[in-house]
Order: sequence, then C-alpha cells, then structure tokens
Amino acid sequence: MSECTEKLKINPALRLLVLPLSTAEYTALETDILTNGSQKPVQCWHSYIISDFERVEICRRHKISFDVYKTNFLSEIEIVAQICERELSERILPSDMRRYLIGKLYNAEKVIAPHRAAGTNQCKERRHRELSRAKNQPETRLVHIKERLGRQYHLNPATVTRYAVYANGIDTIFQEDPQKAEQILSGTVKVPVDVVCGYAVSKKGSSYPGNSTLQRLSQSQAEPLISGPSVKDMPTFDPDAGINSLALTIPSWIQSLQRTNFTVDFSLITEAGRKQLRNELRHLISAADTLNSLLEVESLSLIHI
Repeated sequence: MSECTEKLKINPALRLLVLPLSTAEYTALETDILTNGSQKPVQCWHSYIISDFERVEICRRHKISFDVYKTNFLSEIEIVAQICERELSERILPSDMRRYLIGKLYNAEKVIAPHRAAGTNQCKERRHRELSRAKNQPETRLVHIKERLGRQYHLNPATVTRYAVYANGIDTIFQEDPQKAEQILSGTVKVPVDVVCGYAVSKKGSSYPGNSTLQRLSQSQAEPLISGPSVKDMPTFDPDAGINSLALTIPSWIQSLQRTNFTVDFSLITEAGRKQLRNELRHLISAADTLNSLLEVESLSLIHI
C-alpha cells in the first residue's frame, strides 16, 4: 500500500453523512475485494476520504492497495452538498438519515448558492457587491432553494426548513455523543423529531441538554422528552402513511438505475459483479411485482363493492 493512501484521514463530520454498510453488504464488499482486488477508486479531498469508507478499512486491514481519485472541491461545504446528493440518490436510507441529509443539503445550499450566483464556488468573504446583487436573484433566495429541494425530494418547502433544524439538532448531539447521533440516524435508537429539533434550539441558548439527557435516549426504546399528546391532539389517521415513504423513495432508485445505464462501461465489469447485480435486480423485480399485484387486487375489490 502506498504512503499516499496510508496518510488519508477520516473527517468524523463527513463520515456521519454516509450510512454505514449493513453486515451483509460489508461481507459482500470484503469478499469481492479479496477476490478481485479494489477496483473502484476512493474519492478524497486533500488528505480526507469522502467516499467508500468501508472499502478503505477493508483494504488497509488486508494490506490491499486501492486507487485514489482527488476531487477539486474548493471548500468543505461543497463536499457536504455533494455527499448528501449522492447518498440521497443512490441509497435506500432510513427515514431519519434521509431527513438529516436533506436538512444538511439545504443548509449547505444556503451558503453555496449566493457564491455560485456571484460567479464563484468559493465560500469566502469577498466580492461583497456581487454577492449583494446575487442575493436578489431567485436561486439565492431561501424560498427558492427550499422550493427546488422540495420538488426534488417531494416535500413541502416548510418541511425542508424543518429538516434543516433537525440536521442542526443531530449535529449538536454528535458533538456531545457521536455514537448516539449515529444510532439515531441508523434507526437503532428512536428519538422523536421534535426532541432532536429541540437540541438545535438549545445550542443557541445557555442551557445545553447534556449527557444526562442523552443517556435517557440511549435506552433500547428512547423515552420521549416531552409529554405525549392528548387524544384531541393526536394526528388524523392517514391510510396512505405506510406507502407514502416508499412512493417518494422509488424515484431516487430510478435515477440511480438510469445513471448507471449511462455512466458504467459494462464491458469492464467483473462476472462476479454482474451476477450479484442481476441477482439483486431479480429480487427487486419480484418484490415490485408482488406489491403491484396486491395493489391491483385491492383496487379491483374496491371497484366491485
């Protein structure tokens, strides 16, 4: 392994943006690397890894060399936006992780957009006149950024704002207890959205929730830190709640499949990789057909009633 790759480091804040692989995914990746070597370059920015963290871990543990692709981002905030977009489009994410990434993306875009409109991607304090004029352009107004992200991820603009507060809350928890933040995002620990958002508010004030509160959240079923709603405050039953999340996620799967069609040179992929993907696609098609059949049966039942 080269000295260059040995010096690569992990930025914990950037690592938090990437959902760890499941045990099955990790095992499959390790088997593939041990069989075929590491064939995918790892993205880095300066000396920091920004993709394929498990690949690097496996290669280092087994002393297997891997290629590095050096990105040309000018600031860390641009990397945050790129990672968020990549993860949201390419992976099936737990709801808390998806909420966090959309919030982080919005917070990043609020910083990046004015500089982009002013003719620079650098997030630095300069060109004040250009920035002042740029702020009057539609894309740099916060409402337009929210609307664009809302359309992209099928959300109300107000929900995008709420997700940004949620992201700030997760970041605050991460500063106090990194493991707890990771557990919340992975779905291992369930914490109400309002509670997480409360951490973002407390960050601005003098009273920080602190470790005692976080320890209460670490129980197998985290206790809500606010009193439960009364019956009259309970939300109206939504019969579509169980399918809405899936319906909103599927477009990102389609984008990922289409991107693969146009960007991958299929003549270069290994037979093992080809078989693995075809097997997973068959499972996906089968699951989709089963679900579609259930929807058709229920639809016909309603027609005959």
